[in-house]
Amino acid sequence: MNLNTDRRLAAIMFTDIVGYSSMMTADESKAVEILKKKESTLKPLILNHKGTFVKNIGDGSLSYFNSAIDAVRCAKNLQKSFQENNEFKIRVGIHLGDIILKDNDIFGDGVNIASRLESMAQEGSILISKEVYDQLSNQNDFDAIPLGLQSLKGVGRLIEVYGVKDEYLSTPNPENYQNTLIETHEKDDGVPSIAIIPFKNKGKDDDIFYSYGISAGIMKTCSQAGVIRVESISTIEKIENYSNLSAKDISNKLSVRYIVMGTLWKLDNIFQLSIEMYDSKTSKILWSDHFEENWENLSTIKTKLSEGVLKTLNRDLNTSNISTTVDSRAYQYFLDGKYKYEKRQNSEDTEIVRSLYKKAFKLDPNLIDAKLELGGTYLETGDYKEAKDIFKEGIVIAEKLNDLKAKGKAYDFIGNVHWHKGNYDKSLENLYVSLDIMKELNNQKGMAKSLHHIGHNYYFKGELDKAHNYYSRSIEIIEKLGDKNGKGHALLSLGNIYEAKQNIDGALSCYEESYSISKEINDTYAAGYAQMGIGNVYTKMSRYKEAIECYSLSLETRKEIEDKNGIAHLYHNIGVVYEKMHDYESALKSLEKALTLTEKLEERYASAVTLQHMAEIHRIVGNYDKSIKLQHAALKTAEDINQNDFIIVSLNRLGLTYYMNDDFENSIKYLKKMDSLDCKDQEQTYFNKLYLSLVNKEQNKSYNKKEIIALTEKFENSTYETYYYAYRVSGDRKFLDLSVNLLKEATNSSDQKLEQYPTPSSILKDIN
Repeated sequence: MNLNTDRRLAAIMFTDIVGYSSMMTADESKAVEILKKKESTLKPLILNHKGTFVKNIGDGSLSYFNSAIDAVRCAKNLQKSFQENNEFKIRVGIHLGDIILKDNDIFGDGVNIASRLESMAQEGSILISKEVYDQLSNQNDFDAIPLGLQSLKGVGRLIEVYGVKDEYLSTPNPENYQNTLIETHEKDDGVPSIAIIPFKNKGKDDDIFYSYGISAGIMKTCSQAGVIRVESISTIEKIENYSNLSAKDISNKLSVRYIVMGTLWKLDNIFQLSIEMYDSKTSKILWSDHFEENWENLSTIKTKLSEGVLKTLNRDLNTSNISTTVDSRAYQYFLDGKYKYEKRQNSEDTEIVRSLYKKAFKLDPNLIDAKLELGGTYLETGDYKEAKDIFKEGIVIAEKLNDLKAKGKAYDFIGNVHWHKGNYDKSLENLYVSLDIMKELNNQKGMAKSLHHIGHNYYFKGELDKAHNYYSRSIEIIEKLGDKNGKGHALLSLGNIYEAKQNIDGALSCYEESYSISKEINDTYAAGYAQMGIGNVYTKMSRYKEAIECYSLSLETRKEIEDKNGIAHLYHNIGVVYEKMHDYESALKSLEKALTLTEKLEERYASAVTLQHMAEIHRIVGNYDKSIKLQHAALKTAEDINQNDFIIVSLNRLGLTYYMNDDFENSIKYLKKMDSLDCKDQEQTYFNKLYLSLVNKEQNKSYNKKEIIALTEKFENSTYETYYYAYRVSGDRKFLDLSVNLLKEATNSSDQKLEQYPTPSSILKDIN
């Protein structure tokens, strides 16, 4: 840090002369005279009110005060001095916030807010932020009118604004501030539910950790701010192409009311950010902004955006124990470490993450989150002594910083260390401390987590009644939050314990018990979700027959409650499993049932997906005319609902199907249509190039063989069909061998005779 800088809390005041530019145009000398008159009055007032004049900015002025009371009294006296003046009027904005003093100037977010308040003020008025209002509300000589929660464009902040009232002040009319007024969640409108979508990184690929880390930080802060249902990042990332979906579509998929989306672009030492908050109930964008932040403010971005989101949700951000780092380099290392740990592949990646956390904490010893996350990496690798020592240091630092949140987290971590080592009583001792802290902070999610961990200990102590009691209390909190997905996870807690112990049979047994509990409390939705979840797990494990059994059980539950959307979803899932099993006849029967329901329900999105699967099956078995017809129907639906991703898939598949049907003209036609679309899916781009190469080769036209080889090698999880097409284009025998091996695996795992279908038949001919 520069030795000439100083950070402090201050009341920042901006003033300017209304219409000064027009004055300069009309009579420059008179305008200059007016400016001198204002300055000669203002500077002594600032001095008399224990303030510091910083500088003039055109006709405006910037100053700061040690107290909000002094700042407002100075502003009132300034306006009073010119009350009878008919030559010009002044407007004033005041905010209480952090400033950085450097080389006789001041900087920081607080300066920007005061500037925006001044520009929003009308002539002869004083606008103040809630931070200032709270300091003056008990003063006898002070009164103000609320103007509501206002969006300060270009600052990335939402501020509750007030207009100061007095006999010699112009009192703002709230009606004039409706355009920038932010609608907030009504307290009697149920528990707010929200999903913070990972921000899009518009900069270099290596900078993705900034956008990911900041959005994950907003998500975590919201989840700790009382009764709010916050969708987890893991659930969001399970949605295919979530980053390309609209807020409305994501809201529907997650069953949440509010969606927060944004972008981040790092350009040298500047961050360009945008944020948008969407309310699915009213179909309105509640808050949107585009703003810039300097590198030195990196660590404050998450807090600023979290505060805005929580204000819109009518919730408070607990800032009483938030410690922020001044060193942006340290925060960069921290965010980079968080991202790399989420995406880690092996032990080498973990060591890199640890190195980043250590660098962060070394640069800024107050960045306690880096310390605790470092300990978490050792906890997960079973290095319990190292982990416990780090967490104990974390408690000491948290107490020094008066950071209750970090202290509670550290005790929770230590409790988990003891649990892993089988020291259940010692674990409980620490977890109870964590629970008490979470209660004090009203961190509902933290309370549920501590209760859950306490339940784990009692379970392994063999005290099943106590374990059930704490699990139940955890579930009660999640129910209060209105989090259906969270409740489903909580009901599967016993299964999670067994999974952590690698006891798959025990886990499956607990999942079934969770299903029974859901039925007992008449939560049929949760019961259905539990069975569907098991089916999804089995599908990923390639345990297809068991997956279908789970889906069938879930289907019965859905039918009981006449959940037509759920029934359609399950028929679709069952069809997809049969498709993976190469039982195409059964797959089509199930998919046709799903399509009938989705069309009746006018669920066009779901219909398009099902149509694509049906078309693909008909292509695989050689019914090209039927496939083309269905794929055109899918394409039309996707175009009607403006689903760009599905349009691209349909175009590629139409191109391939026309090629297999020897209609090269139409094949080229649909494959070329992708040129006009914005395709961000690298796999679909590869398919497009591969299929075009197939057609070009068939017509003896040129194509880039080396590019196809390189792209095919890049996509390691290709199907036997894709490898075969790559072989047809490149002539490279290794792709044929890969295709044959995958075809043999598919044949061995299937009751179907795959050699009867066109592509497998061609593969077998070529290998022979």
